[in-house]
Amino acid sequence: MEGLEHDGDAFVIPKVHEHLTSLATVIPLQLISYYAALHRDCDVDKPRNLAKSVTVE
Repeated sequence: MEGLEHDGDAFVIPKVHEHLTSLATVIPLQLISYYAALHRDCDVDKPRNLAKSVTVE
């Protein structure tokens, strides 16, 4: 990923304005979660233990 360095067991996020820190952090973490789920052969489009909370009649 461009702008994201991998240093062993740590990921270095580029320095950004403090208001953009959460955005710069969340996107790489979501990608890590996505690829970890794929590696574990989990269906990323149908998460397990997800209860339907809204019903439309």
